[in-house]
Order: sequence, then structure tokens, then C-alpha cells
Amino acid sequence: NNRVVPLRRGYIAVKNRSQQAIQTNSSIREGLSAEAQFFQSHPRYRSMLSKCGTANLARTLNQILMHHIRDTLPDIKSRIHKMLVDTQRQMDGLGDSMDSLDGSQQGAMLLRMLSNFAAKFSDAVQGKGNVAGDGVEMSELYGGARISFIFNDVFGRRLKALDPFEGLDDEDIRTAIANANGPRPSLFVPEQSFDLLVRRQVARLEQPGLQCVDLVFNEMQRMALQSESTELTRFPKLRDRLFEIVNHSLRSCVSPTQKMISNLIQIELAYINTNHPDFIGGKQAVAQLNRKLSEQRNGSTTGSSGSSSSGSSSSSSSSSSGGGANDENVAPPTPGPDGANAFGAATPHVGGPGYFNLFKPHGGRSAQKLGADSGLVKLPQVPEKMRNSNGGTMTDRERVETEIIKSLLASYFDVVKKVQCPNPNPNLNPNPHPNLNPTQNFMDLVPKTIMHFLVNTFKDNLQNELVGELYKEGSVPSLMRETDDIAQRRQVLTLTRSRTRTLTLTLTLISTLIDRHVVR
Repeated sequence: NNRVVPLRRGYIAVKNRSQQAIQTNSSIREGLSAEAQFFQSHPRYRSMLSKCGTANLARTLNQILMHHIRDTLPDIKSRIHKMLVDTQRQMDGLGDSMDSLDGSQQGAMLLRMLSNFAAKFSDAVQGKGNVAGDGVEMSELYGGARISFIFNDVFGRRLKALDPFEGLDDEDIRTAIANANGPRPSLFVPEQSFDLLVRRQVARLEQPGLQCVDLVFNEMQRMALQSESTELTRFPKLRDRLFEIVNHSLRSCVSPTQKMISNLIQIELAYINTNHPDFIGGKQAVAQLNRKLSEQRNGSTTGSSGSSSSGSSSSSSSSSSGGGANDENVAPPTPGPDGANAFGAATPHVGGPGYFNLFKPHGGRSAQKLGADSGLVKLPQVPEKMRNSNGGTMTDRERVETEIIKSLLASYFDVVKKVQCPNPNPNLNPNPHPNLNPTQNFMDLVPKTIMHFLVNTFKDNLQNELVGELYKEGSVPSLMRETDDIAQRRQVLTLTRSRTRTLTLTLTLISTLIDRHVVR
């Protein structure tokens, strides 16, 4: 159809053998000669003989193939070189056969492996090298960075978010205050209730500290497994004994660490330091509560200012006309919803079921019930477990006491955790270094305790423990015994290395020949 089909490498015209040439059994040489005569005598093709003929086609295809081999040969050589390096690394990991080594050489080899294991573990903790390979790992944290993540992002963040009133509601605080008061209400907030509640809440910090020890212990076991070398896998008995000693040494460091963290809590519980400079104190707690109540009172009385003014004027007129105790403008305590006044004392109820009221004639329902029971008044059964029963509501006094205790609890709990607290009274106790945080308490001591008693102690004593337990006369030959498949793997790797080297030499020769051919 006379369509023009563009080709990237152009066209080369060839004359195929005819059916007659096949039937007459003409040779290839005769066919090529006839093809050349055809293009030379043709009026159109004789002007483009460089683009015609089977010989030109073969030469062009040969050049294309050579250029392609020359372009892809460096990548092939690089892959073969990588295979050779990997094979050599595996050969180095397997080492020489143990049958060719005497006792002293085996002992030196054992000491070298133990030293390398301890050094790799120490480097992993300190962040000096990657236990998984060469260079710095980019995909995830490893070694000491994982321990730092546990200290800051797991333990520290959980401790900062810990609520000082978790597991403690207002009813518990109310009951603790009542138990501290005893048979009669106290004039002030009982300090014994604060002491009891703050000890209970501070003791809850022990469990997160112990859990942090377990997390670091697991990470150190992980680092020990990552510190294992290929050479160590040759000796299964040595490997088992080595990790048995590592686990035993780690566990021996866990117990003192946990004991020290428990002692930190016991130290805090031994003395409740209410004179701590960061502790809010009772005076400041009452001042905060007064400000809070004042703000609530101002917000609730904004809409009823008119009625309050009229009521206060009538009260003033009545008090000025009276005499005696009312001359000082002191109003009597207003009973609360449970019959208690603002100071917590019960208001006497005239006509109530008191002792002397039994001899007074009363009408109504009480008198009828008294007569029906023949003059006997029976009290209800005392419950086995007593709680404050006030219909779920608290009096003003109870509410004030509860809020003061909560303020003191929150402040001292933050002191123990050592969260940066604002200075409650900057005028009386100014901070000489406002840009410096105070010394951290439990949040800071737990990581330091773990690093000293667990991480550093294990790291520093690891090599001595391994050498002392494994490098013993008489036990070295049994520990340095290879498995049965090691010899087979060594033979396979030797053959692979030999073939790879041969292939590398062959590719080098091919590259030289191609360069010469292309230049020619």
C-alpha cells in the first residue's frame, strides 16, 4: 500500500533466495554473488549499495550487538563482583577447618570471638556502629536509640500523662477526711487524710518504673541476638552456652535494678516533705480555692444583682433595730441541706426526735407512731460497711475540704514525678535561675537507675563473664566443635568462589575484545 514505516535504525535491502535457487541446490556463496550483481546492476539500488546486501546487514547487526554488550557488561561485572565478595565473606565466616588447628589456636580463636561479641554489643549500646550491617541504619531505631525511646517516649510520656487522681474520686477523699476527723469534725482540714491519700497515689508510680526495667531488659536481649556473628554459628554448643551466660548475667542485673526503683518509692513514702519549695502548701491551696469560689460566685450572681441589693438593705435595717448579739451585724449560720451550718455543726431542730422531746406531747404522724409502738423508739440496723450518706451531695464544708486536699495532692504528686511546676509564690521564693529546670525526681531517677544497675553494669562485665565461664581448660575442644554440614558448605563456597573468579576473568577478556572490535 506504499506505506512508510519509520525504523529507528533505518533500512537495509536484501535479496532472498528464490524457489528456483533452492530447487537447483545453489550454494550460499553463489546466492551472495547473485545478490551483489543484482544490486549493482539495478538502476535504483546501485546508488545506495552501502544500505543493500546481506553482508551489510550482518555487519550492522554485529555492531549493534557489540555496542549492547559493551553497555551492559559493566553491570554484569559489578553483579559478579558482588557475588564474589559475598562468597568470600561467607568463607571468612566459616573460617578454616578446625581439624587443622591445635588447642592453643582454638583457644585464641575462642577469645577473639568472645571479644568481638562483647565489642559489638558495647558499640550497639553506645551507638558507635550498626549491629545489622555497615553504616547507619535508616529504616528503624536500634541499640541504644531504642533504650532512649523507651525512657523518653514510653516511660516519660506515660508518667507525664498520669493523673494524680486516677483511681481516686471525691467520695474516697470525703471518706478519708471523715476517718481522720474521728468522732467529731475538726476545725481545720486534717493533715492525716492528706498523708494517707498522697502515700497511696505516690505508691502507684512504682509499677511504671518496674515495667520500664522489663522493656529495657527485652531490648538488651534483642541487641545480644543482633551482636551474633556468622563465625559463631559454626559452633552450636558454644553459641548455646554463650547466650545462656548472657541471659543469666542480664537477669542477675534486673533484680538490683528493680530493688533500687522500689527503694526510690519507699524513700518518697518515708517522709512526706511538705516544706518542699515546689509544694503549693496549705496557705496557697486555700488562696487558690478562695479565688475559684470568688469567680464562681461572681458568675452566678451577675443575673441577680438587683434582688441581692434589696435583700441586703432589709437585712441592714432589721439588724440596726435589734439589740444584743445582733448589734455586730453577724448573721446566724445558715443551715445546709443536711441540717448542718456553714461551719459543719448540726443545727438543733425544735420538735425533733431528741431525748427530751420524748416527754413532750406531739401531734401528727410522730405522735401516732410513738403511741402505736407503745413508747419504744427503735433505731435502724447498723450497716456492715459505712459510707457518708447524704444523698450523694456534699455540704459546703465537705466541698471546701475536698478541694483543698485535691490541690495538695496534685501539687505533691507533681513534685514526686517532678513535672515543672510554676512557683506558687515568686515574690517570697524567686528562682535565681528561671531558665533552668529543677532536678528531676522519679522521672529522672528511673532512667539513671536502669542505666547504672542494668545497662552499664552488664556491658562492662560482659567480656569478663564470658571469658571466665567459657575459656576453661578441657572445655575448649568441645565448645569449638563444628556441625556436620559446615564442611559441606565450605566445599560448596570454595567451588563457587573459583567459578566466580573464572567468570570475572572471562568478562574482562570479553570487554577487551569488544573495545578493540568497536575501535576497529
